Amino acid sequence: MKGIDEKDYELGKANMKIKELEERLEQLRPRKRRKVQTSPNAKFVTTRAIFEAQIAAGNRQIVPEESEEEGDSDSTISCIEVNAI
Repeated sequence: MKGIDEKDYELGKANMKIKELEERLEQLRPRKRRKVQTSPNAKFVTTRAIFEAQIAAGNRQIVPEESEEEGDSDSTISCIEVNAI
């Protein structure tokens, strides 16, 4: 009985490893590309249109836009001031 339990354990462990590898392989596969919709009156594509196409294709997460009313923004660059003597 002990040998059978060890074999079942090894088989279950191997099946879990196979599932993990299959899921990782699925994540690494290239996604289907979508054509970016352009305005017929524009020469170039806008970045907004590119982001929308990436979201539709599933390559990018939807990020909420920040309002300009917020005074303290994390996007400001910190700097060090050096006084010359």
